[in-house]
Amino acid sequence: MKWAELNPDFGEVTKKEVSTKARTSQPVSSTKKTSKLGKGITLYSKKEIKKVLHDKFPTRSRRNVWMSEQSKARSPRWLGIRDAVIGRDAIKAEFIPTDFVRFPLTYKKESTGPRGVHWRGAYTGKKVLHSGDMDVDHMVPIFRAAASEKFIPGLFSDLKQKQAFTANMKNLVTVTRAENKVKGSFGITEWKPPLQSAVPKYAKAYHDVFKEYGMKMTVGEAAKYTEYTGKQPTVGLWNQEESNKINQWIATQRMKSRP
Repeated sequence: MKWAELNPDFGEVTKKEVSTKARTSQPVSSTKKTSKLGKGITLYSKKEIKKVLHDKFPTRSRRNVWMSEQSKARSPRWLGIRDAVIGRDAIKAEFIPTDFVRFPLTYKKESTGPRGVHWRGAYTGKKVLHSGDMDVDHMVPIFRAAASEKFIPGLFSDLKQKQAFTANMKNLVTVTRAENKVKGSFGITEWKPPLQSAVPKYAKAYHDVFKEYGMKMTVGEAAKYTEYTGKQPTVGLWNQEESNKINQWIATQRMKSRP
């Protein structure tokens, strides 16, 4: 959201003026200074602007908090985590030049990426040759963890707990960018991997993350877990009424997060 949209009466103003005035900790009203349009100026601190953004885009703001940890170089730590996971899941395969292949063929010659490295999208099995086409997905979305925070007092109440959840390698899987875009913030009741052989593994990982953090499954989540694995969940369960409240909260927050 543009600064001017939060301050409609401000009129035209230079970036330098905004930067200088926005540093104040309290809102400042001025009747002497006027904008180019001759209107009175009302300025808000960064803290107040962030609060307005949080109220308008609660889910986006919440996600930013969960992924706010920075490295020593003051860059987002998530970027390093993502690269580490992509590197972890790289598949190294020897590239066999045509000149070295003898008949009868005993090897299948297959082009790969740099130094014979490629990737497989965890949800589709699609082969990708370049790391730039890969992304990392939270199997249990941050969106779903935020719902647990809302309904289980004390869960993820600390910023470090939120950041640790974001960086938990057990919940991270390498997927193609297209796969990640389709899945988005959906959980196990709203989405499942297109690759049938990946479904049980996905459901088990989803369940194990819930168990590690003391999260409780809704009726729908428990049913899907049983359907995909043939097992009963060993985590806490919400009843139908509680599940409906959680699902309604998630749906409402998702609508608010849309542009």
